[in-house]
Amino acid sequence: MAATTTLFLSLFLLFLARAQSQTRPTPAAPPPASDFCNGIFLSYTYTGGSPTTPKDDPGGSSSHQRSEVGLYMIEGADLLSIRHLLLIQVLYQNVALKLKEAILYGVSLEDIKKELFNEVEQESEKLAQKFEENILDATKNYEKVVVDKKEIEGLPFTTLALAAETAISKGYDNVNAGPWIITLDGPIYRSVMQHAHNRSLREDIYRAYVSRASEGPLNNTPIIERILELRLEKAKLLGHVNYAEFSFEAKMATLDKARDLIEKLHNASWCPAIKVKNEEELRDYAREQGANEANNLNQWDINFWSERLRESKYDLNEKRPYELIVVATQKGISI
Repeated sequence: MAATTTLFLSLFLLFLARAQSQTRPTPAAPPPASDFCNGIFLSYTYTGGSPTTPKDDPGGSSSHQRSEVGLYMIEGADLLSIRHLLLIQVLYQNVALKLKEAILYGVSLEDIKKELFNEVEQESEKLAQKFEENILDATKNYEKVVVDKKEIEGLPFTTLALAAETAISKGYDNVNAGPWIITLDGPIYRSVMQHAHNRSLREDIYRAYVSRASEGPLNNTPIIERILELRLEKAKLLGHVNYAEFSFEAKMATLDKARDLIEKLHNASWCPAIKVKNEEELRDYAREQGANEANNLNQWDINFWSERLRESKYDLNEKRPYELIVVATQKGISI
């Protein structure tokens, strides 16, 4: 990082010196007449010339589309100097960005603080990796063996095939009659939430999914708490009040603007009137279907009944393409 910063600074000074040596003194550019200003301002070097205004086309068909802006014809512009100035501007921006990144990486800290900063960074990286590993291990470790096909009624053929394949890989004999192993892998989890008629199964899978790595040797709770402590310590070492302020240091947005945006999105997406209307529509449909849980829909019910309502309103069925393939295959039709 230090070598990169030094290189950029050297190049910056080199281009600055060359530009200054090749740029001749020029008179100040006259300000544009206020009547001709169109709200767009350009930085330029005035070397002489005379004002000129747009002229109408001979046919007059497009005269009303022209911008009535006073322009100065620049004569004898030094293009080499202009290139140097543009390069210097870009180089300056790159150097400023690299310097800011270097500061955020703690290069400006004193020896004791820098050593502490490095320790915080190393521990944070290890904890983040451990957090991800615990999630993956908890996901892989969960298995729910189902022996009665009625318990998995409603699941698409592809989900049943995955569950059967998992059971076979675990040593079970499965000839389309079970058992089936339900896991927390994304495709199976989403399919169970959307299509399983068995409410108890949906609840079990939902609770297992949202509580992954929350207890036992894979418990991520102390890891989360420690990561938050390290983030605050890191922010304070660099002179910030909290980690959020530190995080926005290298971003175009600000903390206040981010909060305003989140508030606007929250208000737009969680409109009470719309939320109540959607929930009532879902309850009414579940009630029409004779569901016992119609008056008390929980998180493991929302996706299931939303999918049923969507199918009834728009005649859509995610399982249909797979079922058509199965039927066609059984009838000997090549796909």
